[in-house]
Amino acid sequence: MSELCELCKAKRLTQWLYDDDMCWMAKCKTCNIWMIVLKRHTMHPTDYELGHMNKVVETFFPYDITLRKQQRRILNHLHWHIVEDGKNDG
Repeated sequence: MSELCELCKAKRLTQWLYDDDMCWMAKCKTCNIWMIVLKRHTMHPTDYELGHMNKVVETFFPYDITLRKQQRRILNHLHWHIVEDGKNDG
């Protein structure tokens, strides 16, 4: 965990949808779309972590979505934005 990383701090500044020992899901405070965040501070997740994150996303979004995996503002902590079809990508 990085004490300077905004995602590691995981402050509940917006609506949260999910939280477990590996990841959390909440609305992005910048673009107001859902995002899933790996709790471990890394850009190199394990296969298990990736599988878990995908399963969580599929549980809450069983319809067509786009996972925007490109890091835009926080470049060193893995998180994906969940873009629902027909909605703005922020």
